[in-house]
Amino acid sequence: MIPLPKSMPGLWTPPFTVALSGGTERERAVLQDALTGGDGMIVTNPRLYRPDAVLFLDEGAHPGGRAPGVNLARIPSEERVEAAQTFLFSLPVFARRLCRKASGRAKFGALWIATRDRHYKFACTPEARQELAHAVAVMGRVASRDAHGCVPEIHLAREDLLVTRRYPPLDLAAHGEAVAACLEGNLSRRRDRPTSLWAVAHSPILEATFGKEPGYAACQTALQAIPVQPGFAHRDFHADNLLWDADRARMVVVDWGDAREDSCCWFDLLNLVFFRLAVLSGLRQLEAVQAWRQAGDALLPAGDPVARLLARHSGEITPALVAAYLLDYIAVDLNKWSPKERRRKRPKYGNYLALATTLVGGS
Repeated sequence: MIPLPKSMPGLWTPPFTVALSGGTERERAVLQDALTGGDGMIVTNPRLYRPDAVLFLDEGAHPGGRAPGVNLARIPSEERVEAAQTFLFSLPVFARRLCRKASGRAKFGALWIATRDRHYKFACTPEARQELAHAVAVMGRVASRDAHGCVPEIHLAREDLLVTRRYPPLDLAAHGEAVAACLEGNLSRRRDRPTSLWAVAHSPILEATFGKEPGYAACQTALQAIPVQPGFAHRDFHADNLLWDADRARMVVVDWGDAREDSCCWFDLLNLVFFRLAVLSGLRQLEAVQAWRQAGDALLPAGDPVARLLARHSGEITPALVAAYLLDYIAVDLNKWSPKERRRKRPKYGNYLALATTLVGGS
């Protein structure tokens, strides 16, 4: 039997997500407990998802496909755990290829495993380690001064691994006030010394992609003349990244890799608003912004917690501020992709830039 590493109980060294396919519930439970130290790894269906490796437990199942796999059906049950562990410990052979595949689509080669109680995020490339270090540093500073305690409980943080407690999704209708308190807290901590909207919206990756476009120059000219108080922004603040800690009755925010402390607090509010509009209306993000531009706050139901939050600050949400948000949204999204993917997605981002240009022209 190959022993599990003592430094990371419940996990094998290669950071891969594994699916168990077929077999009886008891057979899957035995393998699951043995390979995860009893932590109860989430089992995914390889037909619906794309795991990094698959363990098959049915006769005749073919382990072919995009993910490496092994069929354990003909291996005696008393030897299956050892066979599975041997296979999983041999996966470093595939590590470079899999990381290249991951970083070919997304810039950061980050992989993760979720158990019943914990969430493990691995950094497999230098870019991913840099992003993870930034996220951990920001989380530490936010936790030290945030009265609302929105940072997840961290079990382990190092350059290549972040282990946090796992939480269920937040119900926005039930916990809207917790979300509002978090955003209001950020707004109250804005810096006294103002800067321009262009300073908080501009980024090198945006300039590299659209610097030669007329719309880019128009946005720069308009936004440089508009002052704003800078402050902290998560920059990926939407319902999918908001969880609920029932034990402490508090909201938990995850995915801190894009957070900035010299950004614009309004960006998080706008991101939440437009994602909420998109969910309620079935529109895409850009379409939701366009719909809001035409119909305003009336698009959100009167009792919606996001609508109440927006109503408190409706006089401060200007077209120019939305334009700056769109530029920042482009930069955040661009940063998630490799250069090849950025070129492929450039027309999509160009539509966002066109709307931002229209907004500054009308402000």
